Amino acid sequence: MEIKNRPNPNDAFPNLKIPSLCFIKNVVKNPRIIIGDYTYYDDVDGADQFEKHVT
Repeated sequence: MEIKNRPNPNDAFPNLKIPSLCFIKNVVKNPRIIIGDYTYYDDVDGADQFEKHVT
């Protein structure tokens, strides 16, 4: 049984109408940062820039 209303966890931006929201697992390159499949980050300054905001 396939659930059609669930966003694809392999898409960086699961909702194209909300460009500030992304699944960060798909944009983080540092292997020391462990992130779950459906973990999202919302940032109007660039959600895909999550690693730059980690201290």
